[in-house]
Amino acid sequence: MKPRSSAAADTGDLFRAELQTILNPQHALFLLADRIAWSEVEQRAERFFADEGRPATPTRLMVGLHYLKHAFDLSDEAVCERWVENPYWQYFCGERFLQHELPIDPSGMSYWRKRVGKTVFKDMLELTLSLSVGLGLARRRDFEEVVVDTTVQEKNIAHPTDARLYDTARQKLVAMAQSRGLRLRQTYARVGPADLRQHGRYCHAKQFKRARKVRKRLRNYLGRTIRELQRHAERLKLTWLPDEAILIARSLRILLQERGGRDKVYSLHEPEVQCIAKGKAHKRYEFGSKVGVVTSLRGNWVLASVAFEGNPYDGHTLSESLCSAMLTSGKRSTNPIFPVGPTYATLAG
Repeated sequence: MKPRSSAAADTGDLFRAELQTILNPQHALFLLADRIAWSEVEQRAERFFADEGRPATPTRLMVGLHYLKHAFDLSDEAVCERWVENPYWQYFCGERFLQHELPIDPSGMSYWRKRVGKTVFKDMLELTLSLSVGLGLARRRDFEEVVVDTTVQEKNIAHPTDARLYDTARQKLVAMAQSRGLRLRQTYARVGPADLRQHGRYCHAKQFKRARKVRKRLRNYLGRTIRELQRHAERLKLTWLPDEAILIARSLRILLQERGGRDKVYSLHEPEVQCIAKGKAHKRYEFGSKVGVVTSLRGNWVLASVAFEGNPYDGHTLSESLCSAMLTSGKRSTNPIFPVGPTYATLAG
């Protein structure tokens, strides 16, 4: 069902003071909360919700939490914990009275992001830029000259090693089989983690020949588990659920991938992660997604942030980044041909 309004959700209370009467009206978040067009924000987000069912969480609360999350560089769990402790954050998210517990679980933020998609966040960025112009913090002509560059947005995953991927995939497959009531001849629940620890010790001691033997055993454990699941499926004529089929397919890719191969899987729960070399002396490779960022030359306002699938060449990402910046700022490009690499470009009104 469509989200309920934050104002409609509150009821008057004669024995509690409202936040706007006890907070400092000159605080930055207090001033910003009263100047954002929240009605327009709710209007842009409500199209992603049905007309029937349980009312969704207020849009202002979810958008406000995401603003605070990115402004203070926090995780979903951390921003929820600080929201309960900070009355200015609660007022920014539309609360009238001081709340002592969060009305949602932190996992609800990720579910909300998946539902609304990236379109809503582009709309939020556009509204933010319009607000900055309305407050006199920026001018439209400040967005005419931009700087475009690409970087790596690292994912929150463990450092991918073949041994760890083999053991993680095996554990998930065993848990999946047990949830289905399938009896495996051997789960390797004892020898698998022990071999993984031994592999780490051998690598630390630079005994790589012994480490390769242990890594091969872990690979064999995964292969046996996959083949046994396939035999159960053929014998019982099972139809795997979509999530189960995806897990088996990813585990099979991990089993078959080679050291120098392409399209490798570096994480089971984040299969889109890529290994990207940035030329850093202290970190040769970074594991995440390539992101193109467009900022204004004056004021350093972020006009667009685009995530790209795979690891495309930087020059091939330039046009999409500039198109996104043009849609956000309402400008059009005057450069018929763009140079390659970190780029300076001009957008005209």
